[in-house]
Amino acid sequence: MQTGPIDFAKHVRLSEAILFGALSPQKYDPNRMVLLYFALATVSVAGKVTALAEEKVRGIIEWIYAQQVPEAEGGGFRSTHTMGGVGLEEGHATMTQCALLSLIICGDDLARVDKKAVATHLRKVQAENGCFRSLSYGESDVRMMYSACVTCHLLDLWDSIDKEAAIQYLVSCQSYDGGFGWHPGSEGHGGNTFCCLASLALLGALDRVDTARAEKFLVMRATAHGFNGRPNKDADTCYTYWVGTSLALLQRHKGAEGFVPVDAGLLGFVAECQDAAKGGIAKDQATGTDLLHTALSLMGLRNLQLVDSCPPLDLRLGCLAEAVPV
Repeated sequence: MQTGPIDFAKHVRLSEAILFGALSPQKYDPNRMVLLYFALATVSVAGKVTALAEEKVRGIIEWIYAQQVPEAEGGGFRSTHTMGGVGLEEGHATMTQCALLSLIICGDDLARVDKKAVATHLRKVQAENGCFRSLSYGESDVRMMYSACVTCHLLDLWDSIDKEAAIQYLVSCQSYDGGFGWHPGSEGHGGNTFCCLASLALLGALDRVDTARAEKFLVMRATAHGFNGRPNKDADTCYTYWVGTSLALLQRHKGAEGFVPVDAGLLGFVAECQDAAKGGIAKDQATGTDLLHTALSLMGLRNLQLVDSCPPLDLRLGCLAEAVPV
């Protein structure tokens, strides 16, 4: 197993500590399902899911299913039962995505997912312009579009949405610089570019955009110390995933395997952003570690084949390709 200077063992221990007890304050309620996914993704990309205690994994699975919202209440999955102590009942596009991915990482077959209820949720949050909202009244941008496409793919619910409207909206988000923005007409951004390219790949419509211009935008995100998300910005470890995986996805689309668009400087940058004592990875050397940057850094390195800590990930989804049920 090639891991180089990346201390996977410490990152796994930190994620396990968060998974099994440390993620308790109410301030985490709005994003609890997302944080669960990032912790599980870290353990998964380290190849250590099977080492988790079976009863603890069962507990995670049961907790996730407890967040499933019945069709009569809108369907989908919520972040948690409460938000800051107040009851929360409505499903959320990104929480649904993260719930499904977390279940897959835990080895669940998704048989208990109420697909009819999730389909109801998807129909409710798709806007007339083809994009998706987070909730029936929530924000709308390509992040929610990506969440909806992942959900449709994992549950085979494409008939529940207007695919052509979704594709047209994604195509319209490509900016003059080749990248993709939050909305049509907005500036290209590394994270949004991933959301659009991965969504189009899931929709089978990557050929509908200018992939050559997108690739140029992504290659230009490389700095002397990792990737940035926009021109004239500092490098940030999360773009190891957003930008690196986008490049790998485009290269796979062209039929090439094993493409690594940057040298080992990226590996060194991520290594320098590790907390050598406690584990975890920060956005840069000047900030503290968090679950998002830890998981995205490690998954990005795996997708760029700079480490081989686990079997290949599905570039479109953020989980092991061999674990995806469809």
